[in-house]
Amino acid sequence: MDFTELKDKMKMTMQDFVGRLAKVRVGVVNEMMFNGIYIDNTEFSKSTVLITEIATFKKLDANTIRITPWDKKLVKKIAKAISNSPLDVTPINDGVDVVVKFSSVTQESRNKAAKVVKDLGEDAKVAIRQIRKNENQRFKKLIKNPLAPEFVKGLHDVQKITDDFIVLIDKEIERKQKDLKGD
Repeated sequence: MDFTELKDKMKMTMQDFVGRLAKVRVGVVNEMMFNGIYIDNTEFSKSTVLITEIATFKKLDANTIRITPWDKKLVKKIAKAISNSPLDVTPINDGVDVVVKFSSVTQESRNKAAKVVKDLGEDAKVAIRQIRKNENQRFKKLIKNPLAPEFVKGLHDVQKITDDFIVLIDKEIERKQKDLKGD
């Protein structure tokens, strides 16, 4: 049996999970924190565009980042989008750039971030298991006899692939939690 589609779905889930993990702040600001923040912009070919696609980002210090849009007319839109985002920051619009200063990371914020990482990991595992469930149901429709060797082997192979992705998720969680502790 070919498991390419199954693996592709699980890889997409894994990529989504890693992308969400990158947004969890571990101490130093980075451009990835702004992924997923869009502005309404009819001047481009799309009606909405990611701010990471229309600006450059420069880290000024561990807590501050400067966002310089390629088109200065977008400064207000970027500042507004960041203000309305879940980042919980107030951007400073100087007319040319948007400067975003994050508060220093405290033990309390590290603990909150660790909980978010754990929750994101659990969500990713649930998604992987749902993909497994769907694949197993597909097998049941395809092969009517649950005692057939190809049915048993197929279920076993699906479980092995699932287990491999769960291990990858656990490793990413462990890596991010280590970053949070500052080890």
